[in-house]
Amino acid sequence: NIQQHTTHSGYTPEGMLPGFTLGAISAIEAKKLRRKVLDQRVADIAAMANSSDKQWTIWTALNEEADQLHLLIPDSVNVEGKMTPDQKADSIVAFQNKEYRVMISKISIAGFGVNLQNCSEVAMCGMDYSWEGYYQGIRRFWRFGQKNQVNLHIFIDEQEEAKDVAFDALEE
Repeated sequence: NIQQHTTHSGYTPEGMLPGFTLGAISAIEAKKLRRKVLDQRVADIAAMANSSDKQWTIWTALNEEADQLHLLIPDSVNVEGKMTPDQKADSIVAFQNKEYRVMISKISIAGFGVNLQNCSEVAMCGMDYSWEGYYQGIRRFWRFGQKNQVNLHIFIDEQEEAKDVAFDALEE
């Protein structure tokens, strides 16, 4: 079950008229935009995760997103790049064993080859241009042994809406 949540940050890129979306943007422009609208997206994700008693995984792309989410979600673990491989593995196993309710990480760190069927609520803090990352970020949960419907919540800003081609491609 894939749901898009559009945040309305009110951000207007320089040189643009308020209320008009950018349309197709480059990866560089998208990363700049992502940093500009970070606060509202993070607040929306934290509110959703905190209003639930289920286990959640939140995929981020920026360290700032992960740091803010970890501060806003008290029963979370942030599996991040500066950890040793053993610390990362221990944190993921602790999440699998339900010692943490929410795991925050990047798909490049915990999204490949890890079994996370213990969790069925997933949020992506924005989209990037990696189809493989998108696919793997879903398949950690939606796999053999999953007992629940997997709900993927993708949070994007209104300025990013033109990038939602990945949603349609997954359906094909």
